[in-house]
Amino acid sequence: MNKAKMMLLCAAVLLLAGCTKTPEKDVVVQKNTEALVSKAAVEDENRKPLAENREKVPEHYSWSYDNSAGTVHIDAEADVALPESEAIPMYRLSSVGFTQEQVT
Repeated sequence: MNKAKMMLLCAAVLLLAGCTKTPEKDVVVQKNTEALVSKAAVEDENRKPLAENREKVPEHYSWSYDNSAGTVHIDAEADVALPESEAIPMYRLSSVGFTQEQVT
């Protein structure tokens, strides 16, 4: 009787354990990247040049965070240094996965 139950249990596990094929396309799709880039490049009346913002920048930045459960605590302490240029360069990055060789 135990053998029959064990066989039924193994068959149920094999039938219920489903594996799916790895997706060929990325799950997260680049959404309207060109619009974001063009928006960042367009002048806006609310944006100020770095020279104007330089006067209001603190020399030191401090930030602390605790989640409501009390399991995460983050402290950030950094000296602030603005670049000497009038514009901040933008770069487009793309991500790639790790190969098994890199992981091992």
